[in-house]
Amino acid sequence: MAAAGTPLTLLAALAVLAAAALQSATGFGFALIAAPALLALFEPVEAITSVLVFALLVNLLMLAGERRSLSVRAGDVALVLLTALPGLALGVLVLKSVDREGLQVVVGVSVMTAAALATVTRGARREASAGGGGRVTGALAGMLAGVFTTATSVNGPPLVLWMLQAGRSAEEMRDSLSAVFVCLNAAGLATVALSVEGAGAVSAGVLLSGALAAVGGWLAGRYAFTRMSDARFAGTALVVAFTAGLASLAAGLV
Repeated sequence: MAAAGTPLTLLAALAVLAAAALQSATGFGFALIAAPALLALFEPVEAITSVLVFALLVNLLMLAGERRSLSVRAGDVALVLLTALPGLALGVLVLKSVDREGLQVVVGVSVMTAAALATVTRGARREASAGGGGRVTGALAGMLAGVFTTATSVNGPPLVLWMLQAGRSAEEMRDSLSAVFVCLNAAGLATVALSVEGAGAVSAGVLLSGALAAVGGWLAGRYAFTRMSDARFAGTALVVAFTAGLASLAAGLV
């Protein structure tokens, strides 16, 4: 991203700001907003690297910067990570073999499908048991999340759908997803850096402006999380996610 000019840097920062606010408010959604936007602005490897860096920062702030007791479900986190790690290498192969337009289409279709499915199953969280929530389904969600982490950076949808079906509370989803994303984003960054040429080509201006935007978005989203209902969080996230997916699909096709 060394060639990024001021207009592109500003647009990237605005995308990161919106993405961080959504992530902080609902526990997911950073890559749903940031990945389509940054893929439209920059080359695939540079865009995916930037999304992983800023997502890692936001999730670290959510876990360590809020001075509260966390509601992390250790069993969920362990299951997802164990099944996601093998998928990271497969995701790198996808990243190497698909061009920017192809990745935009993949991101768009994945996001739109996940948002549509999540809309249909929104009531499942209230009706489902708070128990294991389907370990086979959780393992599949983890594997898909691993592939998506390095291929597109959009790793949240399969995990969100699983946790909705498993009946996790808002706090459990937000904190458990943050713990998973910290590990996946860090592992994804390491995998991409070691496997893909040009993964470190991110300009200092983009890093600085993106980091500031991430902190601002986290604060705004945290404020919303403490004051809005679960239903409103979910509804807003799903609408924004579907819109972002549609925009990414359109950009890739056009």
